[in-house]
Amino acid sequence: MEIYPSLISSDLLNIQQTLTELDPHCQGYHLDVMDDHFVPNLTWGPDFINTIIAATQKPVHVHLMVQDPERWIKRLNLRSSDLFIFHYEAFAQPHDSRKLLDQLITNNISAGMAINPTTPITAITDFLPSLQQVLVMSVNPGFSGQSFIPSTTEKIHPLVSLRKAHNLPFHICMDGGINEQNFKTVATLGVDQVAVASALFAQHNPLAALQHLYRL
Repeated sequence: MEIYPSLISSDLLNIQQTLTELDPHCQGYHLDVMDDHFVPNLTWGPDFINTIIAATQKPVHVHLMVQDPERWIKRLNLRSSDLFIFHYEAFAQPHDSRKLLDQLITNNISAGMAINPTTPITAITDFLPSLQQVLVMSVNPGFSGQSFIPSTTEKIHPLVSLRKAHNLPFHICMDGGINEQNFKTVATLGVDQVAVASALFAQHNPLAALQHLYRL
């Protein structure tokens, strides 16, 4: 299973040092973007995100917890290896999600769709052929450091089954409260990728914490 350190919990005053230290040991990075509207928290703007993208050769998964995610398409300098992840819940109507996915395809941007803990897999089934990632939120979006919601794992088996039945290319990722207590469990269920924040950056040595997860 691939680990994407979630930089929201990293030492932001020394983020270049963090990238230098973790780059040889992780598959890429997860960036949580919050606008204080879709969720009650505020993080980074596009200039900061683009600076991080330019500072690493590893894939960057930009997780947009924002209203009007379509406004971010032209703001981000995404590469072919990066991901533009938006929330199903950001739109009131499914056709607006489809419109955004079509825009991403037109701009050759890889798309991911995130779903909140209360959103069923059936809500996004029609979008799966257009996605490179389904991001299953295992906490309610908005704040780092929350506890993992065990019931969210019930979404993994249906996703694995749909992917196999229709030969679809999307990865399954979980985000929120991932730590050494649940890491092996989600991997066994069929999760391909995890975003990890506090379990790495709340520790004295994030690199050692990362290596410990890989050894589980």
